[in-house]
Amino acid sequence: DPRRFEDPFTDSTGLPRRADGLDFPLTFPISFGDPGDLGRLTLSNTGTADASPVLRARGYLGTGFVAEEVGTGRRIELTREILTGSTVQLDFETGAAFVDDVTDVSGALVRRDWWTVPPGGTTTIQFNARGSASSTALLTGELAPAHW
Repeated sequence: DPRRFEDPFTDSTGLPRRADGLDFPLTFPISFGDPGDLGRLTLSNTGTADASPVLRARGYLGTGFVAEEVGTGRRIELTREILTGSTVQLDFETGAAFVDDVTDVSGALVRRDWWTVPPGGTTTIQFNARGSASSTALLTGELAPAHW
């Protein structure tokens, strides 16, 4: 690979969580409660060549998860239980999926719309569980800007 890479940018998100909103009757001071979470992370490529993300999901995910690029609909979908304490790594460059850097679970990928991030571009990724999940489930993304 003739590209050179910078240190990677990272971002993390939990699963989407609803906001609380207002309680009635209103009392002062007004509290808007928990603002919720969209369950999204964003990665930027400040380089001059396309770069491929690496995603790591951890925490209990009973029937796997979906990572979808917001705006394009490209998705990576894993249909395998992820146990508490384990991490699944998805390498967009190679198309590989491993649990704890040992067990190849690429066969459990039912959707593989791998994508790259163009020079000067960003990708926003939506994280969703396919079924039951722990509140501590976390998706971490990493992107090393690439240069020619």
